[in-house]
Amino acid sequence: MDDRATDRCYEVFALEKLIRSPLPDHGQYCRNRYFGALDGLRCLSIVWVIGFHAALGGTTLFRRGDCGVGLFFVISGFLITTLLLREKAKNGTISLKNFYARRTLRIFPLYYAAILLYTLLVIAVEHGPERAAFFHHLPFYLTYTNNWFVDRFGAEHVIFAFSWSLATEEQFYLLWPSILRFTTGKRGPLIAIGAALALAGTANVLQATGHLHLGETGNRIATSIAMPICLGCALAYALDSARFFRKLRAVLGHLLSAPAALLLMMSVYALLIHAPADSIMERWLAVPLTAAMLLLVGTCCIREDNGLAWLMANPIARYVGTISYGMYLLHMLALNGVKKLIPAHDWRFFAFSLTCSIALASASYWLYERQFLKLKHRFASRVPNEPVKPSLDPMDHGIKISAADVESKPSSLSAACRLAGEQRSLTVI
Repeated sequence: MDDRATDRCYEVFALEKLIRSPLPDHGQYCRNRYFGALDGLRCLSIVWVIGFHAALGGTTLFRRGDCGVGLFFVISGFLITTLLLREKAKNGTISLKNFYARRTLRIFPLYYAAILLYTLLVIAVEHGPERAAFFHHLPFYLTYTNNWFVDRFGAEHVIFAFSWSLATEEQFYLLWPSILRFTTGKRGPLIAIGAALALAGTANVLQATGHLHLGETGNRIATSIAMPICLGCALAYALDSARFFRKLRAVLGHLLSAPAALLLMMSVYALLIHAPADSIMERWLAVPLTAAMLLLVGTCCIREDNGLAWLMANPIARYVGTISYGMYLLHMLALNGVKKLIPAHDWRFFAFSLTCSIALASASYWLYERQFLKLKHRFASRVPNEPVKPSLDPMDHGIKISAADVESKPSSLSAACRLAGEQRSLTVI
């Protein structure tokens, strides 16, 4: 049998084995502390954000960059809550000292380095009203309160305004671990999630209808609760429960569940971008959009070999996801630099800006951030057994065909060989 026939047999047999492979049980899920697909989703999110900031908002795909931030929020709420729940289940408590030490080492070094770099650039380059505005806003950037006290839409160009989402996440890190630490059982945290969702929903509806009158700052504070983070936390609780895990696995564990969730997310997004700005319709469409994001995160974590694994587990996507924090903080510098060379905000400008963002974030990660990340192990909490890290091979779905597989599946093997036009034996791994 020629090489093409052999390859065809292998592909058919591997696909059949993939489709019939048993779904992970709750125990396997709980032992998995590394969800490789989440890096792929982070890649999608940061490309979404950079496309919007590259002034490609006129295109359908990048018209709403805040939706990329929403996906970041869902991932953050889900992942942080999952790890904290497992630590508490293992140790009976959560070490807040270790948690905040790890978060500090991950977030603060690059964040404050970026602020310092922006400050130096503003001193050297800016001479207009943006300079005075930046230094007026600087205390809020330094204290992660700019989502409350800085009106990022108040002027055409508000320097460092994109960091509002980092302030929102930092406020979540400040409160949520303590709620998990000092409550017993699951009812307290779930009540807190429900209350936060109710407050956020009410505030957003009142603002959309023009009935929120707390002043500009008061309105920003009232609407600063990120519903996607709250729902990400709720998803973590659902999957942490063996009973709810089985129910969700029945829906999200299919091979095509991830592509279906992505299609649903983009379909709702297509409706959202055509809704009037700040309207009730826009606010309500954010709910099914976030729900679709939840489904996408859930299916990618329940089943690593899902129908989007070829994309989300791609080495390039996962690498971009790994450095996405640096890309978020540095991408505006890349955009402004590329603008000097390519004034037109077109796809060429976007491609060069994305490439420069990756280059800057890579340099930051390998030369600067990793020096602090190496210290995180000193504050590692004891958690369930570490799994083997998934392969970075985009074609590797965790399936290996051995001689035993061939012997146990003679009918399947024969069918595969007939498709290739041969009845000879396969070369197997």
